[in-house]
Amino acid sequence: MLEARAFGTFPADRQPGALLTFDHVRLATAFPSAPAEASVALVGSYAESWKDTVARTVADPSAWDVVPLYAEVSSHTSLGPMPSMSPAGMDAARALLQRNGLLPPDMEPHPYLGAQWFEFIRRLDGLPIFTNNGVSLRGSTDGATQALARRRPILAVSRYPLRSPVDAWSLLQQGQGRTMYVDDGAPQGPVHLSEFVVTSIELVYLELQVQGPRELMQPYYAFREPGGSVLYIPAVAL
Repeated sequence: MLEARAFGTFPADRQPGALLTFDHVRLATAFPSAPAEASVALVGSYAESWKDTVARTVADPSAWDVVPLYAEVSSHTSLGPMPSMSPAGMDAARALLQRNGLLPPDMEPHPYLGAQWFEFIRRLDGLPIFTNNGVSLRGSTDGATQALARRRPILAVSRYPLRSPVDAWSLLQQGQGRTMYVDDGAPQGPVHLSEFVVTSIELVYLELQVQGPRELMQPYYAFREPGGSVLYIPAVAL
């Protein structure tokens, strides 16, 4: 743990996801309790141990896209038939990824993606981390599987003060909410709503599209509506 505000000031991430437009926004849930401060994490490139795991997992390295500096790996070679989208299928997907060394023990099923593909998340300080192309098992058109496994190592953390959920809601009303390109269960295509009705507010971390070998991972307030669309407000009060 570094000293407080060790990374100084930094801009909010701006990696917009699918286009979301709406005419009005309305709050239909209570504000959650939130801590006064939270961690901001410095994430880095793959550890050598992870690169060794990849080398052991797939006999033909040409079947994988591996960018060691930027912590991205995906398999274009099937690991086996795609399990059914069910609780038993989730157990089978977990076992398949574990057998191939791609699912660390601290990961759990994604809370919003159970009907689309099998994805797993980790947590930081108890908060979920939604990732761009996170550790997952996805089906291909021929019924086989494709594994994705982005999980950047956390190198250091520093505590920062957070704005309150009420302040985040005020910013959302001012039009500052944004979609983000992460696996969060939101529709992947353009969406227009006559009214964006917020039915849940959650504090989360976002591990976004990789732009460099070391980057900051920061918390956001996630405002979600019943159709799955999500708008994010940066939670750190700088």
